[in-house]
Amino acid sequence: MQKWASFRCLSPPPTGPQDDDDEQQHPGSGGKFFYETIQVTADKQGLLAPEYVNAERDKIMAVTSRFTPTRYWAGCSRCHHGNITSVFGSRRSYEGGVFNSYHEGVDFWRDRRAGICRGGRIVVLAEPLTVRGNAVMIDHGWGVYTGYYHLSQIDVRVARRCSRDR
Repeated sequence: MQKWASFRCLSPPPTGPQDDDDEQQHPGSGGKFFYETIQVTADKQGLLAPEYVNAERDKIMAVTSRFTPTRYWAGCSRCHHGNITSVFGSRRSYEGGVFNSYHEGVDFWRDRRAGICRGGRIVVLAEPLTVRGNAVMIDHGWGVYTGYYHLSQIDVRVARRCSRDR
């Protein structure tokens, strides 16, 4: 079984495993972006409605706008051991339409047995979201947050300090 984790990045996009064929010059930008066409099943089409997307984005922004002065981490390291499946900023088209949105995170594929909550961090959100599915957000302190979305299940509770990998 697999689970997906998305991370809201506060740094430049990583170099992912995408092929050069997926990378295109964006007219007038001087930069290169990845492009993804996403197929959405008929029963999930409604999730693309702006009211759902914006409400969820507002909820996440409210959670991540709080500043915790305590730093629960040391140094800077990659907090996962999964393969990157979608990079930050890639342009997105749904159902073959125009590329009018972009990916707001980095997606990693991980085995479902992999823990997401390491010791010392605080769980600030643990609930199903309309668009992102089962979600957990972790406060690392100093304004650093990690969001895990599309999880197969939620095994942590809000306001709990992680005591070990979970």
